[in-house]
Amino acid sequence: MRLEFRVGGHDEHVVEFRSNTLLGTTGIRLDGRKLYSSMQLTSQEGPGVGPCDGEIGVVESQPAPLALRWAFDVGSSEKHHVAVTRSRPSWFPIFRPHRYRVEVDSEVVIERTGY
Repeated sequence: MRLEFRVGGHDEHVVEFRSNTLLGTTGIRLDGRKLYSSMQLTSQEGPGVGPCDGEIGVVESQPAPLALRWAFDVGSSEKHHVAVTRSRPSWFPIFRPHRYRVEVDSEVVIERTGY
């Protein structure tokens, strides 16, 4: 699944979220710069997790039984809080579509279902 959206008015940024449920990988880019990668080989927080660029913002990945949530702040002069949630079905999740929800400042901007 690939989601791309714009955040901000005067201080506009482009956020790209990619997730591959088959391989179990996730990546987040902000204005073309890598912000998070679940396949990162080394990071401050250990292998496979954590922010790739601390200057852009902090990414936290919150695991839950059937959902994963990534939250981070975007912008310098115009701050926005972005949260992406991926919910998976409980039975055979690799073969069934997942639900994706993007919130900017607690307002839903994208809701999609897919792989």
